[in-house]
Amino acid sequence: MKFKKRYGALFMAFAIAVSSAMPVFAEEAKEPYTTHSLPSTMKIGEAICDLPDYHVYFHNLTPGQTIAASYEATWNPGNLDITFDKQSVCFGQHAGRDPFEDVNENGTVKFWGMWNYNTFFRPGTLTVQPTYQYYNIEDFEGAAPLGDVTAIVKPITIQVEEPVIQTNAPTSIQSGNTFNFTTELTNTALVNKDTAYYLDENNYSKGVNENGNQWGMLNEDEIHKVHEPAYQPSVEILEGKELVSQSNQDYSNTLKSSETLAFTGTGTVKLKVKYNQFITCIDCQAVVDENYRQTGEYYTYNPEKIITIQVTNKAVGVTDSNSGIVISGDNLPNEVTLAVKSNDKQAVKNTETALADISYNEFVAFDITLVDGKGDTVQPNGKVEVSIPLPEKYKGLNNLGVYYINSNAKAEKLESKIENDCITFETDHFSTYALVAEKEEGTNTPSQPEQQKPTTDNPKTGDNHSPMLVVLIFVVSGTTLILLFIRKKKHA
Repeated sequence: MKFKKRYGALFMAFAIAVSSAMPVFAEEAKEPYTTHSLPSTMKIGEAICDLPDYHVYFHNLTPGQTIAASYEATWNPGNLDITFDKQSVCFGQHAGRDPFEDVNENGTVKFWGMWNYNTFFRPGTLTVQPTYQYYNIEDFEGAAPLGDVTAIVKPITIQVEEPVIQTNAPTSIQSGNTFNFTTELTNTALVNKDTAYYLDENNYSKGVNENGNQWGMLNEDEIHKVHEPAYQPSVEILEGKELVSQSNQDYSNTLKSSETLAFTGTGTVKLKVKYNQFITCIDCQAVVDENYRQTGEYYTYNPEKIITIQVTNKAVGVTDSNSGIVISGDNLPNEVTLAVKSNDKQAVKNTETALADISYNEFVAFDITLVDGKGDTVQPNGKVEVSIPLPEKYKGLNNLGVYYINSNAKAEKLESKIENDCITFETDHFSTYALVAEKEEGTNTPSQPEQQKPTTDNPKTGDNHSPMLVVLIFVVSGTTLILLFIRKKKHA
């Protein structure tokens, strides 16, 4: 009996708790909220009004009522109120819409206000706070608000990504060098177009309205759009004008440029790469004062990037201390070191394969690389001179040659000359090179080591068997057999 009373009391307590909580749950369920399918990130050149569904849906409103749905919008950086001034960050629509909407039987209404956001041309963060207000409305002029403006708890945030200017500028270059400098505006939703169309005044419609303000916009065609940002690229020398000259400038594209830079002195050169936005819609981009009079300024976003290049003296040469190999010339990159491996196992193997159809006595294989300050392998900017000291065995020989061994184990003989006990040649690419003692036609040279074996003046590779070692093994083996024979005879 006590058992039933105890559990009966627990059941009643639970029922009371549930019944007391239900009104709270019901009240929370009636809180208005919004849903949408807007993206969290967008790029310059994208428009909210072009999305498949740019609407914001209000839920849990009073069915059958009329509301004015709206929003408060801010933009960062700057914490700008752009509720009524969105043209500072994007193009706008040139039409309005009835702000009043009827709530359907499910308590839902579709808000079209985000439709006003045309193509973005400025990076930043858009924060939209949806609001609504009930209205008693018989006609547009006689609308009377019922209650206060109410804000939805959770705002909508969209990040417009910043574009990126990419260039091929080096951090340093030698005086006397030239290179083709290129720039490109990336991380946008835009397509590269010609600038000539935007520069032609005949492609614009313009005028002055009754308030004295200018109006005008680009005449659209299938390619060029009035509500789409386009840019005129430029490159300006900020510092070191006496050290560099510009030529062959091509600024005819909206998203890229190219030109030739020639460096004639040493020091620091600073360049400013800038993409200047065209004024394609005066109505959208003109800045106005509190009286809606144009100020003569325009809303634009002009991405720019400062580039610093150190111009140094020409490199004289670099030397590998182990092999004594020297590389020199005007095309040698700055601040590089020389790394040489003599008779590396893989290099020897490739060289033997490459020289299979060539008659030779011996060779030395060199794996030659240039390494920059970051530890990366680099190549010269053009042809440089390579000087290899001759090993003792090679001095005085006239039948020496230098072969380039490519990655496919193919050999290419290079022009070379011998002077001051060094053999020199020119190349614009470093890999494996072989110094080869070639056989003279119709002669035998038994004094030279066996064919297809690298010289012993460098680290040994392959199996080089000495005849003396064979004789020694034979003598030891014979002596051992004789001793065993004598021992066996004594025991017998």
